Amino acid sequence: MGALLLGASVGCGPAVTEFPKPSATPTSAESATPTTTSTIVPAPVDVSIETRVEGVPEEVSALADEAFALFDQPFPASWDAPATIAELEPLVADTVIVEDWISAGAEPGSVMLESIEEGYWAEISAHTFFVDLALNWHCAWLNEFVEATEAGEVARAAAAHEYLLKFPDMPQVREQVPDVDDLQDTVVGPLSEGDLEPAKSYLEQCRSLAEG
Repeated sequence: MGALLLGASVGCGPAVTEFPKPSATPTSAESATPTTTSTIVPAPVDVSIETRVEGVPEEVSALADEAFALFDQPFPASWDAPATIAELEPLVADTVIVEDWISAGAEPGSVMLESIEEGYWAEISAHTFFVDLALNWHCAWLNEFVEATEAGEVARAAAAHEYLLKFPDMPQVREQVPDVDDLQDTVVGPLSEGDLEPAKSYLEQCRSLAEG
């Protein structure tokens, strides 16, 4: 699984981090009640994302290191987690540091990137990488819940649901992830009522962003 993209502004000025918005109203309700009582729960795995990548400025790698130290949560084994920061956040590929951050409309000390091919500027920070990683993690456990439920694996679905419920209270998540409570209400909440449709809609958007 690749990245949740940073929405870069065209021209000068900082970018706004975007993430997929779920559909608040499902098109149809499906029962999310597992049909078997399997007790097999695959152990979650620790994911190490390589921050030193050819073509990525060292200043950017350092920001990723800072973010990843704040969000150190295991992923489900079923998820294809990003292997490098370029997979997590494609904005960092084929970019250069903008030395004149004043002309770019940024705050002093900001790390500004300029796309070599597109010609836009965007500000990138540890916050960028934190949001990318946290939302990728959320997608991973949401996918785990849906897969387990549809396979009738009760214990596996319950374990995934527990991770999802804890998401807003994990360190720094409520402070940094935009609209996290709305995300929980519209996507995770319906799972308890047996409705998988909002989760499936959200996951489609996760995958479309990852594919670029």
